[in-house]
Amino acid sequence: MKIVITNVVALNAGDSAILHGVVRILREAFGDRARIVVLERDAAQSAAFYPTLDFRQAYVSTTDSSPGARLLRRLLGGRRALNLRRMIARRSSKRSGFLLPATARRNRREMLDADLVVSTGGTYLVEHYDFSDKLVQLFLAAGSGRPTVMFSQSLGPFRLEANIRDVRRLMPGVALLMLRDRKSLEHLREIGADTRRARVVADAAFALADEGRLLDAAARRTSKTPSVAVSVREWKFPGAESGEQATLNYYDSVRAAVTRAVRTHGAKVTFLSTCQGIPRYWTDDSRTAREIADGLPHDVRERVSVDTDHHGPDQLIERYARFDLVIATRMHAAILALSSGTPVLPIAYEFKTRELFEGMGFGDWVQDIAELTPAALADLVSRCLAEIPERRGALIAAVDEQRRSAREAIALVRAAAGGGELPSPA
Repeated sequence: MKIVITNVVALNAGDSAILHGVVRILREAFGDRARIVVLERDAAQSAAFYPTLDFRQAYVSTTDSSPGARLLRRLLGGRRALNLRRMIARRSSKRSGFLLPATARRNRREMLDADLVVSTGGTYLVEHYDFSDKLVQLFLAAGSGRPTVMFSQSLGPFRLEANIRDVRRLMPGVALLMLRDRKSLEHLREIGADTRRARVVADAAFALADEGRLLDAAARRTSKTPSVAVSVREWKFPGAESGEQATLNYYDSVRAAVTRAVRTHGAKVTFLSTCQGIPRYWTDDSRTAREIADGLPHDVRERVSVDTDHHGPDQLIERYARFDLVIATRMHAAILALSSGTPVLPIAYEFKTRELFEGMGFGDWVQDIAELTPAALADLVSRCLAEIPERRGALIAAVDEQRRSAREAIALVRAAAGGGELPSPA
């Protein structure tokens, strides 16, 4: 059996956690003999970091230097040319495939040769990102005639008419759509998309959680001088009156939280996130961490370190297990910390984080990034550290429920690949 996984960005360790969770689920569903090919935006670099996976280069419109692409950009402009690629991908067939760029044709051949095509999970069908290239891959998959599965993700809301049309067109060709939250299901229903083959399950990264590790974590005790990890990220604050002012407020709030942890609780603090240590990747969370850390008072800065290295998902689980609390802006930093058994104070920059923690019964620990204040975040650090002993058992049970939910995908993908009826939603 051959499986093609597309829409992958493995250089982001959060997305890599999703990929590794997807691979683990597929292996359990179809056995170790299944051949898995991964279409990635930067296949060569990803293969260097994850040599056990079979990466192939995915089509990326911004790096398409073919004569046809250059001509299209001159004649139509970059955005209109990409929209034309989307149209061609929607209509791709054996006769029209020659209209595609060479890399897209190779991607399409991989899909035609597969028994199952999987679009990885994550948050890529949201309108503050340009998801045109993601749609090209999805339309190529749907047009291949092979069963197409979209792994657990958050999507929408959709306001642009072109995106609404494309998402509506796409859904009937998908054998299984897994969503991480019911809000995403509502976003599809709002635009009249076909949701009959949609199911709500946990993020695939929770499949990396180990039941034994979680049982051990339930017996942990918070240190008298706690260790705290902090994940931060660059964020543009879409919709804010002043993105610059909102960024300064975010930085000041994190500094206040770190200062409270150090001065009041005697903590040692380490900045450690998922998107760092890879020069070719578009962002590096450790740069943001250094900027925040360098603005701390001198006595606090002495107890703060910034980890600048890249760590894969398994390494991050091991590292986060060493902390008493993780303050996490990146959602997959939060998921990997939870999978290690470590409590998380989440800073939500998209609805997906609040949906996750409210579903786990810890919505009162969530702070929305656009509503942060230094005093509120500092107070919440103290509150979390005080509540962890009493709430640890409930947290571990909630994480284990997420692990079990992620594993429901095993039966779902088997049914989708075989063309059978999907198990009914819970």
